[in-house]
Amino acid sequence: MSIKYLYLFVCGLILAGIIHISIILLIPNYGSRDAWNIISANSEMWVFNNLSSNKEVSDALVDTDPYIKMGACAFDLDEAGLRLTGGKSVNFWSVSVFDQGGSIIYSLNNDTSTDNQLNLIVLNPIQMVSLRESPYQAVEHAVVLEADIGKGFVVLRQFQRDDSDRDAVNDFLANAICMKIAK
Repeated sequence: MSIKYLYLFVCGLILAGIIHISIILLIPNYGSRDAWNIISANSEMWVFNNLSSNKEVSDALVDTDPYIKMGACAFDLDEAGLRLTGGKSVNFWSVSVFDQGGSIIYSLNNDTSTDNQLNLIVLNPIQMVSLRESPYQAVEHAVVLEADIGKGFVVLRQFQRDDSDRDAVNDFLANAICMKIAK
């Protein structure tokens, strides 16, 4: 009777060892599949990309709601400040700012924006001090965010009610501009 238990115990240890080794070998493959790595590897920094048109990125960043279309832009605040602009839209839209680790820093939508228009500026604390010393006119109607992060990304989402909205949604995402603000 005790030999059976010893045999089961040894088999369990061997199985546990196989599982642990498999997990350790798979960590490099799955560890680099976070949102930052996917967005930055498949697009240029400071360039807004419609995720619906990029099959590789849209498959990796699966959106659970088929009525929401997305675009993204990677940025580096150590290099320059970020300005994200876009046109007006009658449909609901939201934009979220994430740090490199994928933690959300700020979120804005069409109801909380000025005149239902996308105009967001993201600066680090040093850039914010510079802006306060010499503000420029473009800041007047923008939502200005101070974020103590280096690299990050923004995700712009827009609601598409049905196929009749497809062109308007695609135009809104195509006209979104992600640009640097000089130091």
